Amino acid sequence: MVGAEGLVQGSAREVLRYRRHIGAEQIAIWADVHDRTGVPLAPMPLEQAAREAIWFGKADALVITGATRRKTVDWIDRVKQAVPDTPVVAGGGAHPGNLGRILAHADGVIVATARRSMGSC
Repeated sequence: MVGAEGLVQGSAREVLRYRRHIGAEQIAIWADVHDRTGVPLAPMPLEQAAREAIWFGKADALVITGATRRKTVDWIDRVKQAVPDTPVVAGGGAHPGNLGRILAHADGVIVATARRSMGSC
C-alpha cells in the first residue's frame, strides 16, 4: 500500500519466522487486511486479501478498517462471508455511541482511540 508515510508492506514471513524463533506459536496473529490510510498498489478484491492473510500469513484474526463506520461494517460483512471461520475485528472508528452497531457485525472491536478520548476511568 501507499500511504502518507510511504510504502507499507506486509511482513507475514518475518512475523512467522520470529514467532517460531522465540517459541511463541501460541501467540495469535491479527492481520490488518486493509488500512484506511493507504491505497493498494495493485487491485485485489478485499475477500481475496482476507483469504491470503489467513492462508499465507497464517492470521488467526483479521482487522478491518474502512474510512467510515458504515464502510467498516460493509467490509466486515464481506470478509466474514468470505472467511466465516475466522474472527473479524473492527480496527477503528469505534466510540461508545456506535459500539453496539459495530459489534452486531464484528467479532470484536479495537477501541484505543475511543478509550483515549474518554480519559482515564
